[in-house]
Amino acid sequence: MHSMPAPVPWPAESDSAVLEILRHTGTRLPGAAILCLASHPPCVNAFVDCLRDSLDSCRFGEAAGKVRRSADDRSCVITFSDHLAWMAIAGMDREAIRQVRYIAEVFFQMEPCNAVIAEAAVAWLGGAVEVQPGEQGVECELIVPALDGQIDLVDEARLPSSARPFVDRFGAPLHAFYRALAVWPEYAGLVWSELENVAASDAFRDAAGGVADCASESSRTLLSGPCDASLLSEYGKLVSVLHTCLNASSQAAVIAAALRSRFIQSEHARLS
Repeated sequence: MHSMPAPVPWPAESDSAVLEILRHTGTRLPGAAILCLASHPPCVNAFVDCLRDSLDSCRFGEAAGKVRRSADDRSCVITFSDHLAWMAIAGMDREAIRQVRYIAEVFFQMEPCNAVIAEAAVAWLGGAVEVQPGEQGVECELIVPALDGQIDLVDEARLPSSARPFVDRFGAPLHAFYRALAVWPEYAGLVWSELENVAASDAFRDAAGGVADCASESSRTLLSGPCDASLLSEYGKLVSVLHTCLNASSQAAVIAAALRSRFIQSEHARLS
C-alpha cells in the first residue's frame, strides 16, 4: 500500500502542468488521463497551454459540473444497501468509516474532471478541437472544493482477492477508486457483491456511456488552439489510451455518485 502524495511518477518537466490541472480538480490525486499525458512533458505542457484559459475561467469547472450532474442523474442504475449499517455490524471503526465516506466524495468530485480532461485530450490529439475565436476567459468565482486529505491505494500487485473481480470487469491497471476501497478487503467485497450483476448490464453501460458523451459535449470548446502537427505525429498514439481513461472515469463517476448518494440517504435516515 502507498499513500498520496507519493514520489511523482512523471518527469520533473511535467510538474508545473500537472500541478496546474490538480489545482482545478481540488485534489492531489492525479487521474489516469493526467498520468498518461504527464509521462510525455512536451505533450502535457502544450496541452495545458491550450487548456489554460478554460482552467482560469469558469469554463472548465462548468464542464466538469455538467458531467458530475450527469453521473449523479444516471447513478440510479446502481442500488447499494445501507453500508453504514454494514460497517457498524462489521466493526469498522469511526476513522475507517470516515475514510470510506471521504473516498466516495473525492471520486464523485474528481472523476468528472478527469473525464473532461481525457475527452479534451482525445479531441486535441485527434485533431478535432473546436476553437472559439475571440472568446476571452473571465475571472471564475466557482469554488473548487479542497479535497486534499490522504488517500491510501493498494498496490496493483497486492490486491486482496475481494478486489480481483474489479480487475476482471474493469481491466488493468485498476482504477484508483477501486484500489482505494480495497484498503478494506471485506468492504471491497461488499461493494463488488452489489455491483457484480449491474456492472455487466446494458443499463450500466448506457449510464457510463452517457457520462462519456456528456464529457465530449462539455469539453468541446475548452481548448484555445489545436495540437501542433509535430505533437500530433508523435503523440497521436495516446488517443486510444485516453479513450480507455475516459471510459474508466465515466464508470467510476457513476459508481462513486451512487455510493455517495446512498451514504447521504443513510445519514439522513439516522438524523430523522
